[in-house]
Amino acid sequence: MAPIATIFIDANESFRRMATRLFTHHFQDRLALAAIFTSWAEAVQHPSAPPARLVLLGIGSEGAPDTASIAALRTRWLDVAIVVLVYLDTPLYRHLLLTAGADAVVAKEQIAIGLLPAVEHALINRSELRISQQ
Repeated sequence: MAPIATIFIDANESFRRMATRLFTHHFQDRLALAAIFTSWAEAVQHPSAPPARLVLLGIGSEGAPDTASIAALRTRWLDVAIVVLVYLDTPLYRHLLLTAGADAVVAKEQIAIGLLPAVEHALINRSELRISQQ
């Protein structure tokens, strides 16, 4: 199976560097970083953002409401799976993000063990949604 073309968005430089190393050194067979952005606004406004099947959106350090960023990404990439990486992972916050259009939520502290199962879940859900809408 070819690696999943992925757009990674996170405003926190330290987390972005750590996660990028994790993706390229440990998940390279599963994820292929197509683009890295520092904000969701930059990603949705980028005229030549590469095609991707997955968006990893790190939130918690930008000023915009989290639901607004998910809605903007969902509008830009309707069929792409969106996995949100969060600092605060509570049932209520998770519900809010999923209701806003995210396909999965992973706590940033659990990224090493929780990301790949969440990605698989998100891609399956997005595929099933696409099939049901046809």
